[in-house]
Amino acid sequence: MPLGRLPGVRLKKIVAALELDKLILKENLKPKA
Repeated sequence: MPLGRLPGVRLKKIVAALELDKLILKENLKPKA
């Protein structure tokens, strides 16, 4: 894998993980019906 692409891929993975965490947090904060 070219080193030039590695940081971008890692950044995308981090961003995706953060977005997923936000979604999980929203679900957990919702009052359970």
